[in-house]
Order: sequence, then C-alpha cells, then structure tokens
Amino acid sequence: MARERTDTDVIAADSLSKQILIGECKWRNLFNETEVERLRGRAGLIRGYLPETARFVLFSENEVGESIRNRYREDERMSFVSVDDMYAG
Repeated sequence: MARERTDTDVIAADSLSKQILIGECKWRNLFNETEVERLRGRAGLIRGYLPETARFVLFSENEVGESIRNRYREDERMSFVSVDDMYAG
C-alpha cells in the first residue's frame, strides 16, 4: 500500500459499507489528465478502504474540458462537478 502525505480537499467515508469518496477542488480554467490520475491515486492512501471501490469527484469553477470528460465517460467512479452544476436550479 502506498503511504505518503498529501492534501485532499474532500473525503466522505462510510465505515459500515466501506465506501469512500475522494474529491478535489480546483479553481482554475484548465486541467489535465495528470491531475485527475493524481486524485485517483489517492484512494490507496486511505487505510481500511479498497482503492477499487473508491469514487472520485473533481469540483471546479468551470466545466472540465470535453477531452477529459470523454476520457472518463465510461468510468462510473469518476465525476466532474462545476459551480454551475452545483447551483443549477
């Protein structure tokens, strides 16, 4: 298991079902796959939870670009949430 110190903005864990959500908040216009993969790599850092069952959310000021959305479109464990998504009414 990987062990390191890192900043993680959001962690929501259910100790009964062993489900975990790991999120990152990015307040800028551009992202790349390296940042998304770094977020996904943090699942192995949370003891007691299986990395294979973790869910991930990238929260951002603006909508994530189409190329990144397409790359993760089939991955049900990865979500992208913009401010507009949070406040759409």
